[in-house]
Amino acid sequence: GSADEPLPCRLTATIRGSADEPLPCRLTVYGVDPSPASLRLDGDGFDPRPPGVVALVDSVDGAFSLALEPGEYQAVFTRGPEHSLVSLPVTVTADTPALTGTLHRVVDSAGHLSGDFHVHAQSSPDSQILNADRALNMAAEGVEILVSTDHAFVTDYAPVVAALGLQDWLTTVPGQEITTFDYGHFNGFPLPLLPDRHNGGALDWPGMSPDQIASTLTDEGRIFQVNHPRAVPAPGEGNYFNNVDLQFDADGPYVGSAARDPLAVRLAADARMLTSNIVALEVMTWLDVQGLADWFNFQNAGMPFTATGNSDTHTLNVESSGWPRNFVRVDRDDPAGLPPEDLVLALQRGRNTVSFGPFVTLEADGAGVGDTLIADGEVTASLRVQAPTWIPFDRVELIDGSTNTVLAGGDVVPSVVAADGGGERLEFTLEHAFTPTDDLWLTVLVTGSQGLFPGLPYNTSDPATLSLKAIRQGQVEGPATAFALTNALFVDADGDGQITPSRLVLPQDFDAWRWEDRTHPY
Repeated sequence: GSADEPLPCRLTATIRGSADEPLPCRLTVYGVDPSPASLRLDGDGFDPRPPGVVALVDSVDGAFSLALEPGEYQAVFTRGPEHSLVSLPVTVTADTPALTGTLHRVVDSAGHLSGDFHVHAQSSPDSQILNADRALNMAAEGVEILVSTDHAFVTDYAPVVAALGLQDWLTTVPGQEITTFDYGHFNGFPLPLLPDRHNGGALDWPGMSPDQIASTLTDEGRIFQVNHPRAVPAPGEGNYFNNVDLQFDADGPYVGSAARDPLAVRLAADARMLTSNIVALEVMTWLDVQGLADWFNFQNAGMPFTATGNSDTHTLNVESSGWPRNFVRVDRDDPAGLPPEDLVLALQRGRNTVSFGPFVTLEADGAGVGDTLIADGEVTASLRVQAPTWIPFDRVELIDGSTNTVLAGGDVVPSVVAADGGGERLEFTLEHAFTPTDDLWLTVLVTGSQGLFPGLPYNTSDPATLSLKAIRQGQVEGPATAFALTNALFVDADGDGQITPSRLVLPQDFDAWRWEDRTHPY
């Protein structure tokens, strides 16, 4: 470099939890880099930093030390959506004092563990992230269940989790993304790792129809998940419901006239392209909500598939781990030693809530998400939405999904509540009493209109227009916003021991929700 280039200095920090304990967390350094950035020299053309971000670093224990050019920055420390954040201005010089701060756990998610069920790293041909970096990023974002889903490869993260000393924070489940380029992408988990077999014993799917793939997994008590079913840009013909031209009428789902011909994708002419053996349906993938109307329609056809939300992350800077994530009701708070069969059973029963930020619980007379309440007259439903103050939400709806009717809620102003261990959270609670006349199912939909920046750095600003003042004031284009959806709580109104489907069909909605070109986001 030239003689007038500034020499790098060091930024150091120590971040602790409420009880002064070390904990995995993430540092995002915001600012305007004094030197022109070069994706080629940075080596991050595949995984560029968001506009206004100078550095992103994950730590196993809250200790940070990184080289930075002298200058003015904003240092933001986070640990995912159950914790507060620490945001500190810093002037980096040759003798900058160490930063300190406390991340408080402000969300009460008792009985639930958070998981990301669509994850890529070094064994995927389209990801350059090392397994150790992926596991550390998961822990730093507060994810507790990491399901590996590399393309055509079974990955076991347990060795790198142990090497990093993260066993108390993170449990791992091996799986696989079954990437049929001709008719859809699917996840299967848990899968046994077979080191002496090709690709770790990955399912050899060529020649199998979607129904055969699904049946093979579900017959073995595993999860078959449909990935990004509609609108997310995916390699090949990656959006399954588009490929089968999924349609609904009063009789349920069917293959439409624009469906791909099985013969054209090297399958038998009578191959069953639309399977009913779905366990999980990805209604949100990264920022993209694209399976919501389909999920409603399946519920109303008497096919209660479990909604999930996953990052499908191939990167560390663009799509961080656990955005969105699942809060699975497994009646435990310790991820270490979670039996994989407990995760499978909870997902089979629909005991899951999708979250891009807020944590939601829904109960009705003792029944929870995934349960069936046998009603005897009046039913009282109660919901609770929690989020750290940096994840604003302003709309909460309690919905009767069988008729697509908002029973209660709407635009809300959550309260600011002091958390037990320190810090504050946003909280909104609602009770609604009603007397059902027909079988129905309840869900809660939460959205926010304000951005999650800088706690989540994603934005689509032109970097040339950003200043440190604008960054500090959150004045960025296209930040991510809050979203959450509970799975169904069923109400058996006539006490006959089953839920009679309403047969209501909603029109497609995937164009109504924001989605990004995830291949070239910046």
